[in-house]
Amino acid sequence: MFVPSRTLIAALAATFGPLAAAVAQAPAPDGPAVERRVDSLLGQLTVEEKIRLLGGVNSFDVPGIPRLGIPQLGTSDSPFGVRAGDQSTLYVGGIALAATWDPALAERVGGEIGRDARARGRNYSLGPGVDIYRMPLNGRNFEYFGEDPLLGSRIAVGFITGMQDQGVSATIKHFLGNNSEYARNTTDSRIDERALREIYLPIWEAAVKEAHVGAVMDAYNLTNGAYMTANHRLNVEILKDEWGFDGFIESDYTADEELRACPPVNPATGPCGHGVAADAPSAAALSPHAGPGAHMARPLPAPTSGSCPTPTQTAPRRTRAATRRGRT
Repeated sequence: MFVPSRTLIAALAATFGPLAAAVAQAPAPDGPAVERRVDSLLGQLTVEEKIRLLGGVNSFDVPGIPRLGIPQLGTSDSPFGVRAGDQSTLYVGGIALAATWDPALAERVGGEIGRDARARGRNYSLGPGVDIYRMPLNGRNFEYFGEDPLLGSRIAVGFITGMQDQGVSATIKHFLGNNSEYARNTTDSRIDERALREIYLPIWEAAVKEAHVGAVMDAYNLTNGAYMTANHRLNVEILKDEWGFDGFIESDYTADEELRACPPVNPATGPCGHGVAADAPSAAALSPHAGPGAHMARPLPAPTSGSCPTPTQTAPRRTRAATRRGRT
């Protein structure tokens, strides 16, 4: 999962302040004070620490920098609940939720998953999946909201709004053209402009413009000849420039083609670098140019339903009604 330095530091500064917390807390208001703290932290980070923040720990978390009071950033996988190493309420898959034709129910489900995530100290949820149905054999179709862009948009906006009202960022995935789970690292989705605008992009556009989603996950695949983690047209020209997306873009797990694992440091030559650019300034400019690198200018709101519940308060009884409704 790739999260650029300024983006990550801004998220941490706005969310946590100077100290780590055992349970996710409501984000502090954004403003000049947060910007000053971001600049201060960036100025104190070493190159090695900045690179460390591009990777992850515990499979799904972003490492902290204890010496600067930067805490670990927690994420949870799965759009059906909170996959965080313990038991959790399991909700219906995306296609079943879309089949209810009920954006209000989607908002309720997103809100309950957001509450569960906060109770487990998670700050970002790696969902919902919002890819459009185009290939009937796509192994991830059950996660998504169907083949109709309008219906998918309404369900996605409701889900994201409910989750982010709890102070947990949604991460819509997998941008874009993720039409096959088989050979997903090498397939190239060739999509003409009309199909792109009328079929593929509407759900994403609604998530950005209406729900103000906090994060977008780039897919493994290529789209129109370019890996999504380096697809300037879709990431920059459309997502950021045209739609005004001000969250951050991350790669799917290990999908960032431009950043590769660093071999062991040679004591005779010093730090090895990452082989992605000629020098440090070029490396710093590479990913923002390709797409992943937007500053997260907008913190999430405080939860609307009071203080963060403890894990023992997230028993299925409170969520059973929403879960049952999703099965009908």
